[in-house]
Amino acid sequence: QLALSHYLVEQGGLANVEAKAKMGYAADGRLKSFRIESPSGKQQYDDSLKKAIIKSQQLPQPLPKDLELVVIFNLKEMAAPGR
Repeated sequence: QLALSHYLVEQGGLANVEAKAKMGYAADGRLKSFRIESPSGKQQYDDSLKKAIIKSQQLPQPLPKDLELVVIFNLKEMAAPGR
């Protein structure tokens, strides 16, 4: 669960913090690999992102085939109201 409020993100100058990660999943939903391709420049955010990816090593359901995803994690979007 994200601990930062939308207000804190905006007022704390964190609105543009984002990182890009490449994640590879096996067809059984298991995380095979990941790499932070574009770090955010905020060490604490990048460390939290790595921990979150490692913690979710197993998807809740299988995939039709092995899959590689590139995901952009944007702090402003993650803290948006209604999320």
